[in-house]
Amino acid sequence: AHYVLVNNFTEASRYLDDLEGLGPNIVLLDVNLQTEPGGLEFLTQMRKHPVGCLVPIIILTGITSKALAFEAYRRGTNAFTIKPFDYGDWKAYVNQLRTFWFLTATVPRLYFGG
Repeated sequence: AHYVLVNNFTEASRYLDDLEGLGPNIVLLDVNLQTEPGGLEFLTQMRKHPVGCLVPIIILTGITSKALAFEAYRRGTNAFTIKPFDYGDWKAYVNQLRTFWFLTATVPRLYFGG
């Protein structure tokens, strides 16, 4: 598996704009990117992208807010999840993501750029 880590909206936008060839299978997106604009704004950008709109996006946040969850779904997230905080919970979370998104769901292979 190949992972790409971006730390803020600018890096994420640049990654999306520069992406050519095979794209991501899923995006784990934190609402709080420690900068403005934040994760919800990037979610909106992804959903407006001609190919990025097809990538499953899972919100991963430490904020438990029904209003935030509602807004994330309104903007097009596929799932709104709360960050685990200990190793055992992280391991279970990653295994559940893997089971669903890579073994259960059928996710199309997406190609970006020219």
